[in-house]
Formats: sequence, structure tokens, C-alpha cells
Amino acid sequence: MALLEPINDLAVLGVGWLLGKLDRWASTRSSADTQQAQALALLTQSLTHLDKTMGRLDGAIDRLWERTNEMEHRISTLEGQMKP
Repeated sequence: MALLEPINDLAVLGVGWLLGKLDRWASTRSSADTQQAQALALLTQSLTHLDKTMGRLDGAIDRLWERTNEMEHRISTLEGQMKP
């Protein structure tokens, strides 16, 4: 019986060590999942902001082309009026 007691103690230590490793792995995995979720949320916000910015830029380019076409039309009209 004296031999079984040290084996039991070693088994308890081994199981404790394995549980500690499992706990550390689970904690690390949970932390990584949380960080990944936060990164995805930030990426989503950034892409939404970029999409809105591109929409505003597209609208500004359209307005610029309209103004350019209007100015070209005015110049053509003035040039036509200046010819004798």
C-alpha cells in the first residue's frame, strides 16, 4: 500500500498540471477570439467610413465635371459672340 500512495500523488500532480495547461490554452484562445472580434469590428467601421468617403468623393467629382462642362459652354458661347 505504501507504493500506491506516491503513485496517486503523482497522478494528482499530473492531472493538475494538465488542467493548468488546458486552462491556460483556453484563456489564450478566448483572448485571441476577443482580439479577433475587436479587429473585425474596427475593420467593419473603417470600411463603412471608407465607403461613405468614396461616395462623397464621387459626388464631388460629378459636381466638378458639371461645373467644367458649364464653363466650357459659357466660353464657347462667348467665343461665338465675339466672331464678326
